[in-house]
Amino acid sequence: MNKLSCIFLLLTVFFQTAAAQDRLGLSTGNYAGLNGVFLNPSSISNSKKYLDINLASGGIFFANNFIYVSKEDNFLERKMNFAQRALKLEFPGFYDDDYIFSDRYDVEPKMGYTDLRLTGPSAMYSFNDHAFAIHFLNRFVVSGQNIPYDVAKFAYERRHYPQLHNTRFSHDNTFNIGSASWAELGLTFAKSFDYNQDLKITAGISIKRLWAYHGVYMRSDQLDYSFRNSDTLDIYNFSGQMAFALPVNFETREFMGVKQLVQGRGFGFDAGITIVKKHQNGRKNHGTVRHVYDPYQFRFGISLLDIGSLHYGHNAKSLFFDEASGRWPGLDSLNLGSINNLVEEMSSVIGNGSGQMNEEGSFNLWLPSAMSMQFDYSLGSDFYIQALWMQSLRFSKNQLVRPSQLSLVPRFEKHFCEVAVPLTLFRYQDPGIGFSVKLGYVTIGTEKLGAFFGLNDLEGVDFYFSLSAGLCKSNYQKTFDKYEKCHTFF
Repeated sequence: MNKLSCIFLLLTVFFQTAAAQDRLGLSTGNYAGLNGVFLNPSSISNSKKYLDINLASGGIFFANNFIYVSKEDNFLERKMNFAQRALKLEFPGFYDDDYIFSDRYDVEPKMGYTDLRLTGPSAMYSFNDHAFAIHFLNRFVVSGQNIPYDVAKFAYERRHYPQLHNTRFSHDNTFNIGSASWAELGLTFAKSFDYNQDLKITAGISIKRLWAYHGVYMRSDQLDYSFRNSDTLDIYNFSGQMAFALPVNFETREFMGVKQLVQGRGFGFDAGITIVKKHQNGRKNHGTVRHVYDPYQFRFGISLLDIGSLHYGHNAKSLFFDEASGRWPGLDSLNLGSINNLVEEMSSVIGNGSGQMNEEGSFNLWLPSAMSMQFDYSLGSDFYIQALWMQSLRFSKNQLVRPSQLSLVPRFEKHFCEVAVPLTLFRYQDPGIGFSVKLGYVTIGTEKLGAFFGLNDLEGVDFYFSLSAGLCKSNYQKTFDKYEKCHTFF
């Protein structure tokens, strides 16, 4: 298929169709190269590229089940107007006429997840049965899980919601809100093993060194409270933890400078294996050829992602509450000049009540860990379909939590052009359709195509991109008697 045919296919799919949490359009294909390590480190050993140079890639993913833009208001003019005001830092208030957000006021626990990442210059190289990769990225994550609807509503309305005033709410279930940002340097090694003539097994691991810019965490193990009005909060019982590490002076709120930007450090790893059922065209001896791609009928992979934690020991505070209670008046007129003022105010509230609040320094925050399974099947004629399961893993109460999901990703791929249409079941209950395309050096995509075009309520934002170049492996030709280089640079 030539370039003109690829472009025609792209336009056809786009106009007919008219969650980047895992950036499925970047990480699932045989040309994924370096981007494949973020889904399964072993994938680089069976990539169609033997050299991949990532100039820049990244994406933003946000999803929640509380705040949304209804599809009636989800049209381009209003979104552009809101975006223009946001760029000028002119955000409309909750009660302004042009405020386009609504909230889902029901008893379902609320969640939210944001994952913003930018990968800088990185590279992958493979030869024979070995593959290596190095990546550097910056990442920003916010997660909230099992948040009671009344807590979310009071936060959204800034406590001004008389319908819930003078009502006592009690929550024994644990809920948490956390945020962290960090720089990440990762080294990946993968190796392939020929099990027999038909099967090949690849294994890979990524070791990651982390430097954290900030960390904020709040966990409630028990919360019993009521608002008398927007100005007064009665706390009957609160057990949990609040922790924060920020590159600001806790007394003056001034930025401490780039030299003191790192507030914590940590390690993490990804690991995975892939079983490849070879295609009959790939069973011959490769001889002395170093860069060979083995066609496959199907492949099955399993991986562990983001296993590790961040330790914050610099400019950090951790507050522990044990059956704390008290009355907090004057919220409407509260003017906190610094973080230390907030800690003193909370200490005063608890001191006039019962229970206790203990202050410590350092704390740990676990990464948004997950287990992933992938099954990729070759349909022939450069068409593939992949099924993917992503299950969140919990190792600690103090952890960022990524949502689980199921995905089905049909795709067409050539060296110049690749098109994928991810179908996703986010949190196992929210369906979505996405679209991604690669043309030459550039890949762009989204997993929330319907919301982007106003076909349904907008509950999140999703967009990813990649700019990369590489060299292809040799292809075993149909004549079975020679190897020939595929298109070298693209």
